[in-house]
Amino acid sequence: MSWAELEREAPALARLARERLQRSGIALLGTLRADGAPRIDPVEPHFADRELVIGAMRDSAKARALRHDPRFVLHSTIGGPNTGESDIKLSGHVKPSNVAAGWWTDRPGDADVYALAIKEAVVVEWNLPASRMRVHRWTAERGLTVSERAYP
Repeated sequence: MSWAELEREAPALARLARERLQRSGIALLGTLRADGAPRIDPVEPHFADRELVIGAMRDSAKARALRHDPRFVLHSTIGGPNTGESDIKLSGHVKPSNVAAGWWTDRPGDADVYALAIKEAVVVEWNLPASRMRVHRWTAERGLTVSERAYP
């Protein structure tokens, strides 16, 4: 599902995720190497043309991993323990894109650009004073669910 479709299906979740990803400007991208080993890299997610896109240097291990296996997980960064910052977790597969929105705009020949096709989206909000967490989860199969529980 494209970002635009996620916004239609789960607008509140998409708004929370977008705000968080734009605030930090950096996220962690998990991929799989050709030998099946996991890898994680920082990326700069961009919202453009109603898509969520990332760019990878064409000759990088990250780009090779995505060309070999398009599955990904994207996780927001946090500033430290107990900050109360929301956790954003997106998973799915990448699709080649022509969107010019990031560092690659002036260097299109140097980058592989991908739109994220989202299979699952999760936003975890923390209420630290109350020791509570709220989990917003969207999947194509189940739609949107929201649950709340105590932690730890």
